[in-house]
Amino acid sequence: MKDKEDFFTNEKLISQLISFRAKKAKSNHDLHISQSYLKTRKEIKDSETIYDIMPPRRRWVNLGQEYRKNGKFFLDNSVKMNKKRLELTIERDRKKIFNKPIYYKNLQEYLRKQKLRVFFYKKLKICKPKVIPIPKNSTTLRPLCSYNFDDNLILKEVNSYLTKKFDTLFFDCSFAFRSKNKDDHVPTHHDTIVKIKKYLQIHKGEQIYVAECDLQKFFDTINHQVIKNSYEKAISDKRVSIPNRVKKRISKIIDEYLMSYNFIDNVKSLENAPSFNNKYENKTFGWIKEKDLIALYGEKYKEEKLGIP
Repeated sequence: MKDKEDFFTNEKLISQLISFRAKKAKSNHDLHISQSYLKTRKEIKDSETIYDIMPPRRRWVNLGQEYRKNGKFFLDNSVKMNKKRLELTIERDRKKIFNKPIYYKNLQEYLRKQKLRVFFYKKLKICKPKVIPIPKNSTTLRPLCSYNFDDNLILKEVNSYLTKKFDTLFFDCSFAFRSKNKDDHVPTHHDTIVKIKKYLQIHKGEQIYVAECDLQKFFDTINHQVIKNSYEKAISDKRVSIPNRVKKRISKIIDEYLMSYNFIDNVKSLENAPSFNNKYENKTFGWIKEKDLIALYGEKYKEEKLGIP
């Protein structure tokens, strides 16, 4: 199957899977360490898929001195080291002509199925995410949403692809949700501090004004139609270059993503279950006041599709 431009390629998918497995190894290690100190035992519930399609840890390539302290390619944390070990292991096994490991065959089959799903399935469906209530304070919960393994892989790749493609639409003074620039650097809040300091130096002695604002419950209340309109405007911009076939499939995935979730049905509805109140001691998910929802969307606001994970 021929890759469509640079979207959903084997290279990108394997990179995502490696990153997930490396972080999982770190979190599992940290949990085992904490359990040994606390003398407790908690079952680690992992996706079996990642272990079927990634090399067993005992077969990971050991890194040479060049990747360790004072080495030419020094990696300063265990996640980076795990990622490099996995990259080298998979590359080693890819070059084998005979007797390729079972995991590698599983990986190739998994990639084939996911690419078929993304590029060719007419009924590409994104399942509803699992909503996990997390205590925020003594009275409020916040929802943590988790998509299944396959859907999460697809959504992450779409996010990565569109972040890169839409970056040209951002102002130079925008620093959130940016892609790598020509210097292979992703703008962060640290860059804003540098710019602010330069601005203060240039305007030293002048009166400076700062505007600060916070959009209350923005992601929990944004209307899906607003998202669709903004997306269509961005993807139709002449500065955004995406092949038509890829554009159609990504648009399909975006629609399925929005259909999989809205705050009223997926989150607020959980509060109606007796078992929920017993478990969370009458805590509720924080949201804006009903009068504000009515002001925005009218009395039938519950019929609107609001919020994203």
